[in-house]
Formats: sequence, C-alpha cells, structure tokens
Amino acid sequence: MDVGVLGSGAIVPVALASMEAVPGIRVKALWCREHSRQRGEALAREYGISQVFTDLESLFREGGVDTVYIALVNPVHYAYARAALLAGKNVILEKPFCPSFAQAQDLAELARRQGLFLLEAMPLWHGALFRKVRELVPRLGPIRVVQC
Repeated sequence: MDVGVLGSGAIVPVALASMEAVPGIRVKALWCREHSRQRGEALAREYGISQVFTDLESLFREGGVDTVYIALVNPVHYAYARAALLAGKNVILEKPFCPSFAQAQDLAELARRQGLFLLEAMPLWHGALFRKVRELVPRLGPIRVVQC
C-alpha cells in the first residue's frame, strides 16, 4: 500500500511510527497547508517520506499513492475524504469519521461506486482495553438493554 498522509498535527507522528512497523505500507507523500510546510518537511525527513505537497491535487496526481490517511481537524474530514475518493484513492480517516451520518453515508456510497476502500482509523478491537472488555462482559450476565 502506497500511502499519502494528509496533515502534520499531533496524531501524525504516532500514525507514521505505526505505519513504519507494518510490512507493505510505504508512506510516499505528505500533504500539509503552506503555513505548516516546515513541520511537514521535518516529519518527512524524520520518517523518510520523499515528497511534501501543499497542493492536494498535486499529491493525488504526482504522489504515487493509492491510499490517503486523513489526519486533519474533524470538520474537514468529509471534504478531504470526498476529494480523495473522487481522485481514485482509498481513504483511511481519523476518528470521528464525519460530523454527520448523511456525510458518512455519502462517502460510503461514493467509495462503493468507485470500487475503493473507506476505513476509519479506530482499531480499538486490537487494543488492551477492548480485550479487557471482552473478558469482563460475560460476568455481567444476560444483557437486556444497551444504551449508547
């Protein structure tokens, strides 16, 4: 998987370190806003990313990526995910997925039509907390109501 990362905020180094540990994931490009370019270039140097873009369309055209990981502020998830899907890129979104169900539904339908993957970067089921919940839930006895 050839990944382009959108963003340079606090979660990005955590995600980049995690991706480094997975065989088959190659982070080939990073996109950031012009005012964050220095931070983006520092991340690129630290994690061996060969390209830094400040123009999103250029990343889609020239970045050599098939997947984008969107680590931007929550209100823009929908717009950037939609743009990536329309550009033919698989999308991994940081949580929360989208501000509204209608937006999430729109993205899911677009991904289906385009034959692309659309995933939320929320792998709780792999963590220690989820394992503990699975261990403890049977002790509750028969579950009659769940309110979330």
